[in-house]
Amino acid sequence: MNKTYFIAPFVALALFIGAYAWSQSGRTERAEARTRELKAELQAKAVAERASREQAIAEAIVLQEQRKKERLEREARESAEREIRQAALDARDAAFREQERLAREIDRLKREVADEQEAVNRLQIDKDAALAEQAHLEKILPQSRANAAALEDVLNKITAAEAARLKAAAETKQ
Repeated sequence: MNKTYFIAPFVALALFIGAYAWSQSGRTERAEARTRELKAELQAKAVAERASREQAIAEAIVLQEQRKKERLEREARESAEREIRQAALDARDAAFREQERLAREIDRLKREVADEQEAVNRLQIDKDAALAEQAHLEKILPQSRANAAALEDVLNKITAAEAARLKAAAETKQ
């Protein structure tokens, strides 16, 4: 009996050693296979990640170029709009300055017209006075001529009387 007790544990130990050796021999191969699978998996992941990263970079570059193009177009459009707006503001300012200049010109011309109108009124008054004086002179002209003729007659008579007095004085001296 004693032998049976020793044989069963030895047989179990021998089976365990065999199973352990069999499992250990396959274990390193399985571990190497698992390591290879993990490396292949990691490498496939890395390749896939690298490919997706390259694709993402390519897409990012395309998007960046598109955004850059859109930004340039937007800046060009905004610049054109700014230039148009500035041209409109300049035109408005120029029109306002022209309006102010024309308003000053109108005021100046109104003052000149008022001054000229005043001068015309003075000239009209002077003309009316000159016409009245001319009418007066035309009215008194025949009287003046008659007076001049009468004065001339008087002078002729005075000259004749003086000549007669001198003649009489000369005759008396002789």
